[in-house]
Amino acid sequence: SPQFLHVSDGNMPATGGATVLFLQDDSYGGVANDHIKYWTVDMDWVTPGNSTISAATELATTPFISVFDGGGFSNLQQPSGGGGGGNLDALQAIIHNQAHFRKFGGHNSAVFNMTVDADAGAGKLAATRWFEIRQAGDNQPWTLYQEGTYTAPDGRHAWNADVNMDGAGNIAMGYTSMAGPTTPNPTDHRVSSYYTGRFDGDPLGTMTAVEELIAAGNGNIPGGSGRYGDYSMLDIDPSDDATFWFITEYWNSGRKGVVGSFILAPNTTVDDIGVTDITEPVDGPLTANEDVTINIRNFGINDITNPNVNYDIDGGTPVVEMYVGTIPAETIVPFTFATQADLSAPGTYTITSSTLLAGDTNPGNDTATKDVTNGILYCTPSMDCSFGDGFQLVSIQEINNPSGCEGYADFTNLVANLNNGTTYDVTLTTGYGDQHVKVWIDFNDNGTFANDEVVVPNFIIAPGQGAGSYTVTVDLTIPVGASLGPHRMRFKSNWQAPVPDDACETTTFGETEDYTADIGTLGIEDQTIIEADLIVLSKANNQFDISLITDFDGTASIAIYNILGQTLAFNNIVKEGNAFNYQLDMSYASPGIYFIRIGSQASNTFKSAKIIVR
Repeated sequence: SPQFLHVSDGNMPATGGATVLFLQDDSYGGVANDHIKYWTVDMDWVTPGNSTISAATELATTPFISVFDGGGFSNLQQPSGGGGGGNLDALQAIIHNQAHFRKFGGHNSAVFNMTVDADAGAGKLAATRWFEIRQAGDNQPWTLYQEGTYTAPDGRHAWNADVNMDGAGNIAMGYTSMAGPTTPNPTDHRVSSYYTGRFDGDPLGTMTAVEELIAAGNGNIPGGSGRYGDYSMLDIDPSDDATFWFITEYWNSGRKGVVGSFILAPNTTVDDIGVTDITEPVDGPLTANEDVTINIRNFGINDITNPNVNYDIDGGTPVVEMYVGTIPAETIVPFTFATQADLSAPGTYTITSSTLLAGDTNPGNDTATKDVTNGILYCTPSMDCSFGDGFQLVSIQEINNPSGCEGYADFTNLVANLNNGTTYDVTLTTGYGDQHVKVWIDFNDNGTFANDEVVVPNFIIAPGQGAGSYTVTVDLTIPVGASLGPHRMRFKSNWQAPVPDDACETTTFGETEDYTADIGTLGIEDQTIIEADLIVLSKANNQFDISLITDFDGTASIAIYNILGQTLAFNNIVKEGNAFNYQLDMSYASPGIYFIRIGSQASNTFKSAKIIVR
């Protein structure tokens, strides 16, 4: 059973770095030594034949026994009495669901586990072998950083586990436990849910946290098959990157799942606080007066009074303030800085916040970082178009875009130059019939699509038809007086029902695709501008070479806009040969998306393009 690494906090590995793990037991034919094997996969979802998978790499481990009873499903004897119930499945010879990946400042980590037999003799004692492997950086080789075998107290079995890491690098493990062959008072220890863990910096290979009970079962799990709890899951709460959630199976007057929530807290007296996350500000239109709100966690068991904290923007001068009051041990408190942040210029900002406690015993968990973008936010409803539903072609003016089944796709780099009071042909192709379609343009650039911004009312492609390729051409009308400039244009489909008024709603077997409509006003020189070729070449250090190849011979103007529609630069340019050429320096600008408009200011006719400053 191969196990792909699951990204536990949303910070994805680099392209080509998807890792799949596999255990090899020396009891298998042809396997000389116990080890972990891994491959990396570079998947091309557009052209699967271009995908690659690496050769296997072996990681040597301490020897283990992962096979019980020759591979059968009936392995671990439940305590006598308690409603019967035979042996349970040890869930052997597999890396358990799920193996977890996450990035840290100087390395990438993955943690995973499996069930092993800790009794090397004729008896059976289920224990959990866990591993942490590390990379020095993206797409670097994996190496074994630490491994350990966890055996539960009192000779109990410990299996069906999952391990995960919090933002501080602490490792938690949730698992199932019940009485083993030598457990005193075995009927007091039926199938139950527990957790333990270790703290970053503790001796390697050891679960140092005291075992805690999540929920005790009150009877044996009946049934003759022995199958039990094939999957458990330990996840990390994104709200604080510290709270773990664990689900597994037990018997509580019936066969049930049980969920436990816990935070690893040190079991020694220490002074240890840190910023776990930055909750405000969030992406969207931002101002010069934005609150910066953080969560401060007291990781230790000593109360902390009046600690200092700070934040900075893009590595600038830190703002230092005091949290007034006491933060009790093992708690999380919010704090909003009195000094607000100026995030009024569109772009992406990196906010870093830290605690500043003298004598902090673990500085490694002091700091949190967050990227925040000042710009208009649009919903991205992802839908199931896997049967050929949705759009296979969208064509209007300069846009002629064949596409696959994306569910949601951002094609706003594709720009249609449109004019006030004009009707255009839109050609659409779908791969399934009964597709209802509607089109909006966000003329007021507020991030929503209102009913008065509908430019193609709801209509049906191939009513009553099933699979097949269906193409239609419909009218798209730009109203007189529409706001000039670039705006988001949304195409949305729905199967066998009208597209809803809410452009953010998920529809049935449909698709949403976004493009850019650049609205101008018709003038006598329109045609030469409309037929022009606009070429934008991206160079190093956010430099751009721009050329408008056209028969237009007047004076052209070029303007640069941010995503809020604000003008950053404007210049008139003179034609050179058959083209207007301009070298644009955007090295001063914040990272983000910008628009170029070049053409005739006299006739208000332009060509547009989208650029990305990195």
